[in-house]
Amino acid sequence: MFQALLASSAVVSSARKDEHSHLAHSAEKLHLVEEISALNKENETLENLRVSLKSENELLKVKVSEQEETIQKMQEKMNLDEGVLENLRVIVEKDDAKIVNLQTEARQPRLISRKRMTRSLNLRKRQKRSVRCGNPPHRTS
Repeated sequence: MFQALLASSAVVSSARKDEHSHLAHSAEKLHLVEEISALNKENETLENLRVSLKSENELLKVKVSEQEETIQKMQEKMNLDEGVLENLRVIVEKDDAKIVNLQTEARQPRLISRKRMTRSLNLRKRQKRSVRCGNPPHRTS
């Protein structure tokens, strides 16, 4: 009976070890299942984020392309405007030269007119002196 009791005690002890081992494996398995579930959720979230970022990247590429096209059009317009401005500068410079020439031409008749008036006054003074002195007036051409 003692042997039966020892055998029974050994069986119980072995059953306890098996139970503890089985319990430990079950706890480890539960922990791994929970970890796998959490990793699957994280993986799903990361996949959704990847898809979202890929879509956002495509939208940004479209916007960049539109902005580059707009910049190119603006650059072309600036180049045309610079050409127009250069043409206007040339026209203004020519007009300035014309104005200077016209002003010079306008002064010429005034100078000639002043010289003629001065000569005319001098001639009249001489005539008056000549008439006073009794000399007949001379005609000068």
